[in-house]
Amino acid sequence: MDTLSSLSFDSPVGRLRVTATPEHLIEVKLNAPEMPDSAPEGSGHRICEEARRQILGFLEGRRRNFDLPMRIVGSRFQRDVLRSMAKIPFGLTATYGDLARSVGEPGGSRAVGAACGANPLALVIPCHRVVGKGNLGGFGGGVEMKRWLLELEALGRPPKPMGSRQDDKPPSPNGIDGEQQTLF
Repeated sequence: MDTLSSLSFDSPVGRLRVTATPEHLIEVKLNAPEMPDSAPEGSGHRICEEARRQILGFLEGRRRNFDLPMRIVGSRFQRDVLRSMAKIPFGLTATYGDLARSVGEPGGSRAVGAACGANPLALVIPCHRVVGKGNLGGFGGGVEMKRWLLELEALGRPPKPMGSRQDDKPPSPNGIDGEQQTLF
């Protein structure tokens, strides 16, 4: 069994926790509880530190992509959905139906939603870019965080801090306005 390293840190979207083996990032946990970091030495910890650096760069509007060694786990269907989801470019969205069609399951929107909900690598594999047809859909970090992330990508810079919005109107699924643009 691999030795796991983990690192918790504060971010613009709340407390995050990353976990890695000596070779791969295996988890990005949103709204992470306070826990001590583990295995502060070794290659797994270096992967955690690099994940922290890249995630903060993304959330601060300085980075659009991630370059991290990852291990994607789950059923074959879940792995296919996560790989397809990882191809959604910064600033674009795809619907659950789009992803279902991209993995050869045109009637599998709900199964795609379940695979999105099981995404262990939130932010790095951008499940926040997956939206419902005409709505934002769900998100493990909460709808407010999803809105914030979509707005970050639409603006190319961090929006107002979460919780400080005066209105509850979400951005359109592709960001600020216009027709929804999808990858698939």
